[in-house]
Amino acid sequence: MNESRGALLAVFSSPQELTQAIRAMLESGNKALEILSPIPLPELEELLPRRPSTVRWFTLLGCIAGAISGFALQTLTALHWPLYVAGKPLNSMSAFVVIIFELTILFGAIAAVAGFLLNTKLPPITKKAHVPGCSQKDFALIVKHSPSEYAVIEAKMREAGAREVRPIEPSLTEAGAIEQ
Repeated sequence: MNESRGALLAVFSSPQELTQAIRAMLESGNKALEILSPIPLPELEELLPRRPSTVRWFTLLGCIAGAISGFALQTLTALHWPLYVAGKPLNSMSAFVVIIFELTILFGAIAAVAGFLLNTKLPPITKKAHVPGCSQKDFALIVKHSPSEYAVIEAKMREAGAREVRPIEPSLTEAGAIEQ
């Protein structure tokens, strides 16, 4: 079904027009929106649904992997090269805690950075273009839609004050790129 979806690019001159267009799209039930803006718009935070970050899951998995690898490192080292000191057991947890903690923090931090880079799509794997005016003065809204909704969405965008409305290829929106 994703192959049959199209995308529409609407360019606006002011944030008020963009906000009006987003409200119109949300009222009509279309939530597949992407916004390009040269400045942060706090009023849009209330309109758009906020997804919870997945970076915490990367961090949790990294911490678990670090703790397991820290314990495995010390256990296997003690079993392969036994060093008996004062009659203590080879696998003494009290001696392992520091290394387990250090590797937990190290792997968790590395996984958090990796999760951040993956979620923000940095560095860009595919070449991404941009709408030139959206880095200086213009605001753009990309609406993903089914082919039958094109005329209705275009009319709503023009009604909201769009200066330019045109279709773009859906493959470009999925990759995050917009060709001008």
